[in-house]
Amino acid sequence: MSQDETDQVKFWRGDFGNSYVDRNVTSHDQLSMRLSMWVRIFAHMADDMPKSVLEVGPNIGLNIRAMKMLCDAEFFGVEPNAKARQILIDEGVLSPENLQDAFAGDFKIPEKPVDMAFTSGVLIHIHHDDLLTACTNIHRSSGKYIVCSEYFSDKPVMIDYRGHEDKLFKRDYGAFWLENFPDQKAPKSVLEVGPNIGLNIRAMKMLCDAEFFGVEPNAKARQILIDEGVLSPENLQDAFAGDFKIPEKPVDMAFTSGVLIHIHHDDLLTACTNIHRSSGKYIVCSEYFSDKPVMIDYRGHEDKLFKRDYGAFWLENFPDLKCLGYGFEWKHLTGLDNSTWWVFEKR
Repeated sequence: MSQDETDQVKFWRGDFGNSYVDRNVTSHDQLSMRLSMWVRIFAHMADDMPKSVLEVGPNIGLNIRAMKMLCDAEFFGVEPNAKARQILIDEGVLSPENLQDAFAGDFKIPEKPVDMAFTSGVLIHIHHDDLLTACTNIHRSSGKYIVCSEYFSDKPVMIDYRGHEDKLFKRDYGAFWLENFPDQKAPKSVLEVGPNIGLNIRAMKMLCDAEFFGVEPNAKARQILIDEGVLSPENLQDAFAGDFKIPEKPVDMAFTSGVLIHIHHDDLLTACTNIHRSSGKYIVCSEYFSDKPVMIDYRGHEDKLFKRDYGAFWLENFPDLKCLGYGFEWKHLTGLDNSTWWVFEKR
Protein backbone atom coordinates (compact mmCIF):
# COMPACT_ATOMS: atom_id res chain seq x y z
CA MET A 1 0.00 0.00 0.00
CA SER A 2 1.43 3.38 -0.95
CA GLN A 3 1.78 5.99 1.76
CA ASP A 4 -0.87 8.08 -0.02
CA GLU A 5 -3.46 5.31 0.49
CA THR A 6 -3.07 4.81 4.23
CA ASP A 7 -5.97 5.45 6.56
CA GLN A 8 -3.84 8.00 8.41
CA VAL A 9 -3.28 10.13 5.29
CA LYS A 10 -6.98 10.06 4.37
CA PHE A 11 -7.82 11.01 7.96
CA TRP A 12 -5.67 14.15 7.84
CA ARG A 13 -6.77 15.15 4.35
CA GLY A 14 -10.45 14.96 5.35
CA ASP A 15 -12.88 16.46 7.84
CA PHE A 16 -10.85 15.55 10.93
CA GLY A 17 -7.79 17.23 9.47
CA ASN A 18 -9.85 20.34 8.72
CA SER A 19 -11.13 20.39 12.29
CA TYR A 20 -7.55 20.14 13.53
CA VAL A 21 -6.66 23.20 11.43
CA ASP A 22 -9.57 25.09 12.98
CA ARG A 23 -8.38 24.20 16.49
CA ASN A 24 -4.91 25.59 15.83
CA VAL A 25 -4.48 29.27 16.59
CA THR A 26 -1.59 31.60 15.83
CA SER A 27 -1.61 33.10 19.32
CA HIS A 28 1.09 34.83 21.34
CA ASP A 29 1.19 31.89 23.77
CA GLN A 30 1.55 29.31 20.99
CA LEU A 31 4.37 31.21 19.32
CA SER A 32 6.10 31.86 22.65
CA MET A 33 6.16 28.15 23.46
CA ARG A 34 7.65 27.31 20.08
CA LEU A 35 10.17 30.12 20.30
CA SER A 36 11.36 28.73 23.63
CA MET A 37 11.77 25.25 22.13
CA TRP A 38 13.63 26.44 19.03
CA VAL A 39 15.97 28.69 21.00
CA ARG A 40 17.12 25.58 22.89
CA ILE A 41 17.41 23.49 19.74
CA PHE A 42 19.26 26.14 17.75
CA ALA A 43 21.74 26.58 20.60
CA HIS A 44 23.22 23.26 19.46
CA MET A 45 23.69 24.64 15.93
CA ALA A 46 24.99 28.08 16.89
CA ASP A 47 28.20 27.73 14.88
CA ASP A 48 26.46 26.41 11.77
CA MET A 49 22.83 27.51 11.56
CA PRO A 50 20.70 25.95 8.81
CA LYS A 51 20.15 28.03 5.69
CA SER A 52 17.34 25.83 4.37
CA VAL A 53 14.68 24.09 6.47
CA LEU A 54 11.97 21.55 5.58
CA GLU A 55 9.07 20.87 7.92
CA VAL A 56 7.14 17.71 7.21
CA GLY A 57 3.59 18.39 8.41
CA PRO A 58 3.63 22.11 9.31
CA ASN A 59 -0.19 22.45 9.48
CA ILE A 60 -0.71 26.25 9.83
CA GLY A 61 3.03 26.82 10.34
CA LEU A 62 3.44 27.66 14.03
CA ASN A 63 6.97 26.26 14.09
CA ILE A 64 8.04 28.03 10.91
CA ARG A 65 6.55 31.33 12.10
CA ALA A 66 8.63 31.05 15.29
CA MET A 67 11.79 29.95 13.49
CA LYS A 68 11.63 32.93 11.14
CA MET A 69 12.23 35.12 14.20
CA LEU A 70 15.42 33.19 14.99
CA CYS A 71 17.17 32.30 11.75
CA ASP A 72 17.56 33.59 8.21
CA ALA A 73 16.68 30.44 6.28
CA GLU A 74 14.60 29.43 3.28
CA PHE A 75 11.66 27.35 4.43
CA PHE A 76 9.89 24.45 2.75
CA GLY A 77 6.88 22.37 3.75
CA VAL A 78 5.12 19.09 3.07
CA GLU A 79 1.46 19.30 4.09
CA PRO A 80 -1.38 16.88 3.12
CA ASN A 81 -4.29 19.06 4.27
CA ALA A 82 -5.59 21.52 1.67
CA LYS A 83 -7.07 23.94 4.22
CA ALA A 84 -3.75 24.16 6.08
CA ARG A 85 -1.83 24.67 2.83
CA GLN A 86 -4.08 27.58 1.88
CA ILE A 87 -3.46 29.27 5.22
CA LEU A 88 0.31 28.78 4.84
CA ILE A 89 0.18 30.51 1.45
CA ASP A 90 -2.38 33.23 2.27
CA GLU A 91 -0.54 34.29 5.43
CA GLY A 92 2.88 34.27 3.77
CA VAL A 93 4.33 31.47 5.88
CA LEU A 94 5.44 29.52 2.82
CA SER A 95 5.53 30.37 -0.87
CA PRO A 96 3.48 28.08 -3.15
CA GLU A 97 6.62 26.80 -4.92
CA ASN A 98 8.10 25.72 -1.56
CA LEU A 99 5.02 23.82 -0.43
CA GLN A 100 4.11 20.26 -1.46
CA ASP A 101 0.72 18.58 -1.30
CA ALA A 102 2.10 15.35 0.12
CA PHE A 103 2.75 13.36 3.28
CA ALA A 104 5.89 12.10 5.02
CA GLY A 105 6.20 8.89 3.04
CA ASP A 106 5.45 10.20 -0.45
CA PHE A 107 6.87 13.69 -0.88
CA LYS A 108 9.38 14.59 -3.56
CA ILE A 109 12.95 14.63 -2.27
CA PRO A 110 14.58 18.00 -3.03
CA GLU A 111 17.34 17.85 -5.67
CA LYS A 112 19.57 19.74 -3.25
CA PRO A 113 19.10 18.45 0.30
CA VAL A 114 18.06 21.03 2.87
CA ASP A 115 20.28 21.80 5.85
CA MET A 116 17.61 20.67 8.30
CA ALA A 117 14.47 18.54 8.03
CA PHE A 118 12.14 18.15 10.99
CA THR A 119 8.84 16.93 12.34
CA SER A 120 6.92 18.16 15.34
CA GLY A 121 3.94 16.06 16.38
CA VAL A 122 3.79 14.28 13.03
CA LEU A 123 5.51 10.91 13.39
CA ILE A 124 3.06 10.16 16.22
CA HIS A 125 0.28 10.04 13.61
CA ILE A 126 2.07 7.57 11.30
CA HIS A 127 1.37 3.87 11.80
CA HIS A 128 4.33 1.82 13.01
CA ASP A 129 4.22 -0.19 9.75
CA ASP A 130 4.73 2.97 7.68
CA LEU A 131 7.19 4.77 9.94
CA LEU A 132 10.43 3.57 8.33
CA THR A 133 9.27 4.70 4.87
CA ALA A 134 8.44 8.15 6.22
CA CYS A 135 11.71 8.53 8.12
CA THR A 136 13.70 7.31 5.11
CA ASN A 137 12.17 10.11 3.02
CA ILE A 138 12.96 12.67 5.72
CA HIS A 139 16.51 11.32 6.08
CA ARG A 140 17.12 11.54 2.34
CA SER A 141 15.85 15.13 2.22
CA SER A 142 18.39 16.48 4.73
CA GLY A 143 22.08 17.01 4.15
CA LYS A 144 22.94 17.92 7.72
CA TYR A 145 20.40 18.05 10.57
CA ILE A 146 17.29 16.05 11.46
CA VAL A 147 15.13 17.26 14.33
CA CYS A 148 12.27 15.24 15.80
CA SER A 149 9.84 16.45 18.47
CA GLU A 150 7.28 13.76 19.27
CA TYR A 151 5.47 12.00 22.11
CA PHE A 152 7.61 9.46 23.96
CA SER A 153 7.04 5.94 25.21
CA ASP A 154 9.73 3.36 25.94
CA LYS A 155 7.58 0.83 24.05
CA PRO A 156 5.51 1.33 20.86
CA VAL A 157 1.87 1.87 21.80
CA MET A 158 -1.35 2.99 20.11
CA ILE A 159 -3.42 5.62 21.95
CA ASP A 160 -7.09 6.38 21.44
CA TYR A 161 -7.25 9.77 19.69
CA ARG A 162 -10.56 11.59 20.14
CA GLY A 163 -12.44 8.31 19.70
CA HIS A 164 -10.34 7.08 16.75
CA GLU A 165 -8.05 4.05 16.71
CA ASP A 166 -4.77 3.76 14.77
CA LYS A 167 -4.40 7.54 14.54
CA LEU A 168 -2.03 8.29 17.46
CA PHE A 169 1.08 6.36 18.44
CA LYS A 170 3.93 6.71 20.92
CA ARG A 171 7.39 5.16 20.98
CA ASP A 172 11.03 6.06 21.51
CA TYR A 173 11.43 7.95 18.24
CA GLY A 174 15.01 8.91 19.06
CA ALA A 175 15.98 5.26 19.35
CA PHE A 176 14.09 4.51 16.13
CA TRP A 177 16.17 7.06 14.24
CA LEU A 178 19.44 5.77 15.65
CA GLU A 179 18.61 2.11 15.08
CA ASN A 180 17.59 2.59 11.45
CA PHE A 181 20.01 5.28 10.30
CA PRO A 182 23.57 4.41 11.39
CA ASP A 183 24.99 7.77 10.33
CA GLN A 184 23.02 9.35 13.18
CA LYS A 185 24.39 7.03 15.84
CA ALA A 186 26.30 7.83 19.00
CA PRO A 187 30.08 7.29 19.01
CA LYS A 188 31.28 3.68 19.05
CA SER A 189 34.70 4.47 20.52
CA VAL A 190 35.46 7.11 23.15
CA LEU A 191 38.74 8.33 24.65
CA GLU A 192 38.80 10.33 27.87
CA VAL A 193 42.02 12.18 28.56
CA GLY A 194 42.29 12.37 32.35
CA PRO A 195 39.42 10.18 33.59
CA ASN A 196 40.70 9.95 37.19
CA ILE A 197 38.38 7.30 38.75
CA GLY A 198 36.10 7.30 35.71
CA LEU A 199 32.94 9.14 36.76
CA ASN A 200 32.26 10.32 33.21
CA ILE A 201 32.87 6.93 31.66
CA ARG A 202 30.69 5.18 34.26
CA ALA A 203 27.84 7.56 33.37
CA MET A 204 28.38 7.27 29.61
CA LYS A 205 28.23 3.47 29.79
CA MET A 206 24.58 3.87 30.83
CA LEU A 207 23.88 5.91 27.69
CA CYS A 208 25.84 4.43 24.80
CA ASP A 209 27.31 1.12 23.69
CA ALA A 210 30.88 2.24 23.00
CA GLU A 211 34.39 0.96 23.61
CA PHE A 212 36.12 3.24 26.09
CA PHE A 213 39.77 4.25 26.37
CA GLY A 214 41.62 6.39 28.89
CA VAL A 215 44.81 8.34 29.39
CA GLU A 216 45.53 8.76 33.12
CA PRO A 217 48.84 9.84 34.73
CA ASN A 218 47.96 8.91 38.32
CA ALA A 219 48.78 5.33 39.33
CA LYS A 220 46.18 5.16 42.12
CA ALA A 221 43.42 6.33 39.78
CA ARG A 222 44.51 3.84 37.10
CA GLN A 223 44.30 0.98 39.57
CA ILE A 224 40.77 1.95 40.56
CA LEU A 225 39.75 2.15 36.90
CA ILE A 226 41.03 -1.39 36.35
CA ASP A 227 39.91 -2.94 39.65
CA GLU A 228 36.36 -1.63 39.30
CA GLY A 229 36.06 -2.62 35.65
CA VAL A 230 35.72 0.91 34.30
CA LEU A 231 38.51 0.38 31.78
CA SER A 232 40.44 -2.69 30.71
CA PRO A 233 44.25 -2.54 31.21
CA GLU A 234 44.86 -2.68 27.46
CA ASN A 235 42.63 0.39 26.93
CA LEU A 236 44.34 2.49 29.59
CA GLN A 237 47.59 4.45 29.13
CA ASP A 238 49.93 5.76 31.82
CA ALA A 239 50.37 9.14 30.20
CA PHE A 240 49.17 12.75 30.10
CA ALA A 241 47.45 14.90 27.50
CA GLY A 242 50.63 16.05 25.82
CA ASP A 243 52.48 12.74 25.61
CA PHE A 244 50.03 9.87 25.11
CA LYS A 245 50.25 7.47 22.20
CA ILE A 246 47.84 8.35 19.40
CA PRO A 247 45.60 5.36 18.57
CA GLU A 248 46.29 3.76 15.18
CA LYS A 249 42.58 4.02 14.42
CA PRO A 250 41.15 7.36 15.63
CA VAL A 251 38.29 7.10 18.12
CA ASP A 252 34.88 8.52 17.29
CA MET A 253 35.07 10.93 20.22
CA ALA A 254 37.86 12.28 22.43
CA PHE A 255 37.08 14.46 25.40
CA THR A 256 38.32 16.19 28.53
CA SER A 257 36.40 17.19 31.63
CA GLY A 258 38.23 19.36 34.13
CA VAL A 259 41.62 18.51 32.64
CA LEU A 260 42.68 21.33 30.32
CA ILE A 261 42.26 23.69 33.29
CA HIS A 262 45.29 21.99 34.89
CA ILE A 263 47.55 22.38 31.85
CA HIS A 264 49.73 25.49 31.65
CA HIS A 265 48.90 27.90 28.85
CA ASP A 266 52.35 27.26 27.30
CA ASP A 267 51.63 23.52 27.03
CA LEU A 268 47.99 23.70 26.01
CA LEU A 269 48.43 23.60 22.24
CA THR A 270 50.58 20.46 22.42
CA ALA A 271 47.95 18.73 24.55
CA CYS A 272 45.05 19.77 22.31
CA THR A 273 46.98 18.73 19.19
CA ASN A 274 47.33 15.24 20.62
CA ILE A 275 43.63 15.10 21.48
CA HIS A 276 42.72 16.43 18.03
CA ARG A 277 44.85 13.79 16.29
CA SER A 278 43.27 11.00 18.35
CA SER A 279 39.69 11.73 17.26
CA GLY A 280 38.19 11.02 13.87
CA LYS A 281 34.87 12.77 14.46
CA TYR A 282 33.98 14.51 17.73
CA ILE A 283 35.89 16.47 20.38
CA VAL A 284 34.13 17.40 23.60
CA CYS A 285 35.56 19.79 26.15
CA SER A 286 34.08 20.61 29.59
CA GLU A 287 36.20 23.10 31.52
CA TYR A 288 36.12 26.27 33.64
CA PHE A 289 35.51 29.41 31.59
CA SER A 290 37.05 32.87 31.56
CA ASP A 291 36.97 35.34 28.67
CA LYS A 292 40.67 35.99 29.35
CA PRO A 293 43.41 33.45 30.26
CA VAL A 294 44.00 33.58 34.01
CA MET A 295 45.84 31.56 36.66
CA ILE A 296 43.89 30.72 39.85
CA ASP A 297 45.34 29.73 43.21
CA TYR A 298 44.60 26.02 43.65
CA ARG A 299 44.59 24.89 47.26
CA GLY A 300 47.67 27.00 47.97
CA HIS A 301 49.48 26.06 44.74
CA GLU A 302 50.36 28.37 41.87
CA ASP A 303 50.44 27.41 38.17
CA LYS A 304 48.17 24.42 38.78
CA LEU A 305 44.75 25.80 37.82
CA PHE A 306 43.89 27.96 34.81
CA LYS A 307 40.80 29.39 33.16
CA ARG A 308 40.22 30.67 29.65
CA ASP A 309 37.78 30.44 26.75
CA TYR A 310 38.68 26.86 25.77
CA GLY A 311 36.02 26.78 23.06
CA ALA A 312 37.63 29.72 21.30
CA PHE A 313 41.05 28.12 21.75
CA TRP A 314 39.90 24.98 19.94
CA LEU A 315 38.34 26.92 17.06
CA GLU A 316 41.26 29.33 16.66
CA ASN A 317 43.88 26.58 16.52
CA PHE A 318 42.01 23.84 14.64
CA PRO A 319 40.12 25.32 11.66
CA ASP A 320 38.68 21.93 10.67
CA LEU A 321 36.39 22.00 13.73
CA LYS A 322 32.85 23.30 13.83
CA CYS A 323 30.94 23.81 17.07
CA LEU A 324 27.78 21.71 17.30
CA GLY A 325 26.75 23.07 20.67
CA TYR A 326 27.77 24.48 24.02
CA GLY A 327 26.30 24.92 27.47
CA PHE A 328 26.82 25.73 31.12
CA GLU A 329 26.36 23.35 34.04
CA TRP A 330 25.26 25.55 36.92
CA LYS A 331 26.38 24.00 40.21
CA HIS A 332 23.30 25.22 42.05
CA LEU A 333 21.06 22.98 39.91
CA THR A 334 23.32 20.27 38.49
CA GLY A 335 25.83 19.63 41.27
CA LEU A 336 28.58 19.96 38.67
CA ASP A 337 31.24 22.58 39.25
CA ASN A 338 30.05 25.49 37.07
CA SER A 339 31.70 24.06 33.98
CA THR A 340 31.19 25.17 30.39
CA TRP A 341 31.08 22.49 27.68
CA TRP A 342 31.56 22.54 23.93
CA VAL A 343 30.94 19.83 21.31
CA PHE A 344 33.03 20.02 18.12
CA GLU A 345 32.88 17.98 14.94
CA LYS A 346 35.79 17.54 12.55
CA ARG A 347 34.89 18.60 9.00
